[in-house]
Amino acid sequence: MKYFKFLNSYYKEKKIKKNLSEFNLHHINRNNSKIIISTIRQILFRYSKGCSVEKIYLNKNNEFSTISGVDKNINEIIYSLKRIKFKLVKKKKIIVKIKEKGPKKIFSKDFENKYIKILSKNKKVLEISKNSKIDIAFKIGKGVGYKKAKKYNNKKHIYIDANYCPIDNIKFKIKKYKNYESLKIIVKTNKTVKPNKVLLKAFKIAKKLFLIKKRKIKLYNFYFNKIEENNFSKKINSIIKKKKIKLYGELKKNIKCFSKKQTKEIKKVFSRMK
Repeated sequence: MKYFKFLNSYYKEKKIKKNLSEFNLHHINRNNSKIIISTIRQILFRYSKGCSVEKIYLNKNNEFSTISGVDKNINEIIYSLKRIKFKLVKKKKIIVKIKEKGPKKIFSKDFENKYIKILSKNKKVLEISKNSKIDIAFKIGKGVGYKKAKKYNNKKHIYIDANYCPIDNIKFKIKKYKNYESLKIIVKTNKTVKPNKVLLKAFKIAKKLFLIKKRKIKLYNFYFNKIEENNFSKKINSIIKKKKIKLYGELKKNIKCFSKKQTKEIKKVFSRMK
């Protein structure tokens, strides 16, 4: 069990696979779980880091042109390179060269070296026929989210739309209780990143977006922030307004302000709220 201060709730992780895990957030204030999940989904897809192919170096200036002696055209080669799951080690950008003679089949595992880890190793990229050569290079880079190719294609290279996002799928379920809600989040990645790390980073970004640094949020035994005036008598509500008490934790600290009858009444309300 871990605690998020700014949400005032606990969460548990349940690992299903290496790239798939389930997170349960408990004791969220009513009608807040939809706001939380919508912001976290956007942050996960937009700000999570990953690797992708950015450029292809060729003597052709068109995506739909063909290479003699190769079974695929350039557009199909780009699509097969995009499907490979890369992970860069110690470098932000790297150029991979393919210089081969036929007959030969080139797979994704042929690109692996000390700077590149490939998780989908058995994917076929292209096939070269007899008495033919190929001389291609492509650039892999680190980035965030999805980026469109800003520059136009030249004679030497072709720019590609890069999808850096390492997340495949996000699902959620909301359970409503009397005074709070519980939120279940299921995160699936493409095996390059652990779902636990990605989700914790998303919560950190959400904290920076919505919270001021000077504001201090304290952990109390009770998870419900707003006081319902209907639960207390008029005398207790008048004291609460004078003292400017807004949280149950503050009410528990200032319990000496109330009489014995009033304290019994407050404790009964607390026992209902648990």
